[in-house]
Amino acid sequence: MSILEVPRIATRDQLDSALMRRKTMSHLRLGDALVQENVITAEQRDAALAMQGGDRRKLLGEILVENGAVTREQVRQVLAEQLGVPSVNLTRFEYDPEAVKAVSAELARKHLVMPLYRTDTRIAVGIENPLSWEALQELEIFTGLKVDPAMAARSDLLAAIAQFYGGIAEIPVQPVAQSRAAESPNEELVCGSDDALVALANRMMMDAYDQGAFSIHIESLSGDGPSRVHFRVEGTVAR
Repeated sequence: MSILEVPRIATRDQLDSALMRRKTMSHLRLGDALVQENVITAEQRDAALAMQGGDRRKLLGEILVENGAVTREQVRQVLAEQLGVPSVNLTRFEYDPEAVKAVSAELARKHLVMPLYRTDTRIAVGIENPLSWEALQELEIFTGLKVDPAMAARSDLLAAIAQFYGGIAEIPVQPVAQSRAAESPNEELVCGSDDALVALANRMMMDAYDQGAFSIHIESLSGDGPSRVHFRVEGTVAR
């Protein structure tokens, strides 16, 4: 199963069930799970652990990625398949307003985390790195609740944080292959269509890349007005 095939949860009931299943699983450490799946060698794991010993703030997965031993997609796949960490689809999730209120905008942006729902004692969140001890600890201290993390895509997190907390979501620009949609600027985009959203995103990325931008900023405006898109070029934002 590729990372693209790891099912993404879209409802609270599904996430509750996935979190319950995780509690029944035998919990391996990430490094051991990666070795068990033959993604890395024991030597690569031990070298990364030695590096982590010099800076406990560094996450093992990030060290392995930086060393070129593993990709982020492989880490996410092992987290889902071997460690039972659920993956959530933020674009379809129905957020609990009380959970959103429980986490400050500053904390959400700092750790790239989006509250999903809460009970009297626990809060479920979408987060890019569900093994970030620092992020989970700060969330627990701030909310006074036990945190249940679920993996979420970075782009979805940026969009959700901008939507619920305001401000600007920043997406790094990377070269993309020009698609049929990008070649047809006058093609009508139908609201709600997945193909239309992909075409719009491709077109936006191509425009930003053509203008030499290194990031795209999506500003969520209050009310029902449309979002505002900015391209950042050499330290300035082009509107």
